[in-house]
Amino acid sequence: MELTGVKVHLLLCNGASCTRNGAEEVTKAIRQEIQHLDLGKEVHTTKTFCNGRCKYGPIVVKYPAGEWYQQMDAGRGKELVRKLSQPGMESPVPSYIFKTSGFFANNGSTARYNEDRERGESHGDCKIGAESRGKEG
Repeated sequence: MELTGVKVHLLLCNGASCTRNGAEEVTKAIRQEIQHLDLGKEVHTTKTFCNGRCKYGPIVVKYPAGEWYQQMDAGRGKELVRKLSQPGMESPVPSYIFKTSGFFANNGSTARYNEDRERGESHGDCKIGAESRGKEG
């Protein structure tokens, strides 16, 4: 798989909880919008299993910016991709983004997730793994 020229990588959570809340529709909408706007050489997507933020799902994570988007649906997914088509490809969609001061701690670790687990909060059916999709499929 050729990734030369990729500027943005979107991680699309398709864990059990996110899937129950529409993650497959979000995944399809984002990938269709990428095709529609001819961004396949600049934007790569990876369909993942659980990212550990189930109660806020479906989740989309944008790298290299490290932005985590919550409660995504097909319309919000398309909006995110349209923002990526703008010059600089750096425009976050603030209304869906996790607040960085409350979520990212310890240089991007999952400190908040671990704190929630210590308090006994569930984050759904977490599994490790990923299915990657580039411009060829």
